[in-house]
Amino acid sequence: MKNRIVGVLVALLATVTIGSTARTATNPSATGSGQIAVKAAVHTFSFNAQIQPDGLETGQAEYRERDSGLQIHINIDCVNIRGNTAILGGIITQSTDDRMLNDQFFISVTDNGEGMNDKPDMMSFLHLDEPAACVTCRSKLTLSEFPIIRGNIQVRLD
Repeated sequence: MKNRIVGVLVALLATVTIGSTARTATNPSATGSGQIAVKAAVHTFSFNAQIQPDGLETGQAEYRERDSGLQIHINIDCVNIRGNTAILGGIITQSTDDRMLNDQFFISVTDNGEGMNDKPDMMSFLHLDEPAACVTCRSKLTLSEFPIIRGNIQVRLD
């Protein structure tokens, strides 16, 4: 009987500890994929980025211009989330155009909800071919966003 009570207490303690940790840990993130039309050309994108509990900002992104065949991969190292908008920044680590390697790339996304009556989610990008140490995802970047044609963007504060 004692073993059963001890086992139940250990299980309850583990549940309470795990449950309370899950509720208090925040992990802001932005994820999405889809297509946008830029000057009548369709561009495809996908990304995931998050701020780890220890403050580390990480993520990956892929961007493809279907008309030109350009494809790039970005290692995200800067994540700035404000409400339903996220600005992500990183370095191009792979590209079909070698001249773009190690350039800065920024993505701005807005999550406008999931309902049929909600406005479409929005996305924009900025490529800096001469990386500037003073430009980060926390800079006052104002990017014109395009409505996504297909896909979904989710920006979460926790």
